[in-house]
Amino acid sequence: MSGDATRPEGGDVLVAIERAVAAIRRDPRDARGWSALAAAYFTLGQHDDAVQALERARAIDPADFDSALRHAASLLELGRDEEALAVARDAAAVDPTSADPHFIAGNVHASRGEHTEAADAFARAASLAPRAAGDDAQRATALAHYNRALALDELGRWTDAARACEAALALEPELWPALAQLVFLKRRLCEWDGVDALSARLREAVADEREGITPFSFLAEPATPAEQLRCASTWARSILARSPGIPVGGASAPTAQRRSAAKSVGAEAPPTVNPTRPARMRVGLVSSGFNNHPTALLTVELIERLRESSITTIGFATTASDGGALRGRIAHAFHEFVELDGDAHATMAQRIRDARIDVLFDLRGYGGGSVSEVFAMRPCARQVNWLAYPGTSGAPFIDVMIADSFVVPADAEPHYSERIVRMPHAFQPC
Repeated sequence: MSGDATRPEGGDVLVAIERAVAAIRRDPRDARGWSALAAAYFTLGQHDDAVQALERARAIDPADFDSALRHAASLLELGRDEEALAVARDAAAVDPTSADPHFIAGNVHASRGEHTEAADAFARAASLAPRAAGDDAQRATALAHYNRALALDELGRWTDAARACEAALALEPELWPALAQLVFLKRRLCEWDGVDALSARLREAVADEREGITPFSFLAEPATPAEQLRCASTWARSILARSPGIPVGGASAPTAQRRSAAKSVGAEAPPTVNPTRPARMRVGLVSSGFNNHPTALLTVELIERLRESSITTIGFATTASDGGALRGRIAHAFHEFVELDGDAHATMAQRIRDARIDVLFDLRGYGGGSVSEVFAMRPCARQVNWLAYPGTSGAPFIDVMIADSFVVPADAEPHYSERIVRMPHAFQPC
């Protein structure tokens, strides 16, 4: 949400809670008190509590735009997409001039894979954002263009996506995610004019540890392994920073053998393996690609062959079934198959933890459909990067990377935060 002056910051949040509770005790029908309490909970990432407070606030004052907006945002964080979309529409009806409800609607549609609707919502936000006050207007408009670019990219409209990124950068030249996306798009489109200068600027931003530069797109740049590690480490720090309290298990630090570059991210030691685990090792694989997707095509026969092995395989699907034959085949191949689609990150992490996994594989890494926030919550003591993202995570919450001698040459290994385990021939099971 842009221009939210009512949201408490940093150390002020506890004071805000005390004041809000005091106001509610004086008058339980004080809508502003309930809204202020919700704002504090929102800052702490306690979205269940925020939703409860906001329901009270909006029951008292249905026309309070800020409460409706925060209510929609909290519902989105909880994965309650349909409710979030409905409340965002309520907020838009209260203030038709605000871009913020359309941002939230765009995020809901994007999370559901409804990219045409997401692009339309962000286009609407871009048209309304200039109405925001002061300096917020320019940045809000730029963010709307950038988010529209992401939706257009998903639709395969790469040229339109590149132009949307350029529109964002024209307003905010230091909107680093838009710069990273633009360079990636121009390379895919073979639009070589200006690419070298943009790439050089992108590498300078990585050197300065600017946030928002996706490690996946940066793999396409003529960067050194050290630069790739710096980009990934900066990205990992941002994931940890937006994981309030690391509610499940705690994020881990690298082991004593990890590279010093990864240690700079910092966190606590990983939890120990559950001593009461079953005799058969339980191996979990998390992916958004368990549909008619390259990940499923690459892994389905491997999972089928593991059915007769001494391990139990558990698949965690973060996207809904497409109804295709491959989804059914891979779901049957696993000993257990868990649908996580629609769950908030904290809920995903808790469900994985409840499954008592011994080793957890992230099959997406920083690629599309990433759920790195879940791995940051440490639902498993041993977490592995494999298959979709052949670069370092730079993250203290990933312990091992499966590779081969081509993907990670020996001289590049010092620039990987993970312990490298090489397959003898190829890291892909195809």
